[in-house]
Amino acid sequence: MAAGKLSKDYSERLRERAERLRNRGVDLYVIGIGREVKPEDVKPVIPEEENIFVPEDLDKEKQTIVNKIIKGKKLTVFHYKKRYSQC
Repeated sequence: MAAGKLSKDYSERLRERAERLRNRGVDLYVIGIGREVKPEDVKPVIPEEENIFVPEDLDKEKQTIVNKIIKGKKLTVFHYKKRYSQC
C-alpha cells in the first residue's frame, strides 16, 4: 500500500525489490491511499496498469479491488508467519 507521494530514492529501492519479487513469480499490486498518489508515480514499480488501484473512496471500493486481485488465483493465507488456510 502506498500513502502519499513516493520519494525518488524510495521509489528506486522499491522498484528494485519489486523486480526481484516479479523474477520469482510473485504478482505485485499497489493500492494507493491519499490524494497525492497518482498511478504514474508507481508505474515504474508496478508496470502492469491493471495491478494499480487508486480508489477515491477505499471503504466503498475495497471489495471490488480485492475481487479483482484474487480472481482466478489460488491463495494461501498467512498469519504471523504461520500458514492458516488455503482458499
